[in-house]
Amino acid sequence: ALTFKPVAYNQGVAFGLGGEISWLVVGGTLVLLGIFLIRSDARFSYLLIFSGGLSNLIDRIFRGAVVDYVRVWSLWFNLADVMIDGGITLIILESLGRAKGDRGDRV
Repeated sequence: ALTFKPVAYNQGVAFGLGGEISWLVVGGTLVLLGIFLIRSDARFSYLLIFSGGLSNLIDRIFRGAVVDYVRVWSLWFNLADVMIDGGITLIILESLGRAKGDRGDRV
């Protein structure tokens, strides 16, 4: 069941997994955001991933953890996580389309 609860603080990687490794996540996020900024073929899917990553990075830097406020069963997440997952999903769908020979517009 989907519920909006008071805040849960996630110091792990995703969905509360990974424990207290915030410094490693901050470093990894900075590297990935840098790669996305360097890419000249910015697409909507990358914009979603970049925006979600930047939002979570700001939380980690200023709060020490990501603020999650949506709960589905036992998983906690936030809008930034949805944006990241949505961007990854679009990239996968685009790759599957290319594998089938579809050369349509880039996502």
